[in-house]
Amino acid sequence: MLAACPESENHGFAEIMPGIFECPHLATPDFLCALLIAGVIITRSGYSSLMDLAGLNKKVIFIPTPGQPEQLYLAKYLAKKHAITMLRQSEMDHIPHMIINQEVLEFKFQTNPGLGALKDATDKFA
Repeated sequence: MLAACPESENHGFAEIMPGIFECPHLATPDFLCALLIAGVIITRSGYSSLMDLAGLNKKVIFIPTPGQPEQLYLAKYLAKKHAITMLRQSEMDHIPHMIINQEVLEFKFQTNPGLGALKDATDKFA
């Protein structure tokens, strides 16, 4: 998990749950490398995150930011279409179990019918 805290002096990885690592910040090349080698990506469900990850064909768990209705809407919409795996922030303790039991969906832009209507879904908040 990338905490997106560029001001942090600690740029190393810390294991926060068994097999789950967090890093406060990564430079762009390192960030891309981390995405490519990750077995499962855990991220917020903002539109930019969805678009950034859609073409990578990686297993992703999307967690909407509390208080961000557009993130919750996008995540619920795509989860209902079986296009993504979604958890609420209060359910993060389920992550290790989901990974071990291979319950995380692969997020594929090319084959997910739910993404065809993503623009229409996001227009609601434009």
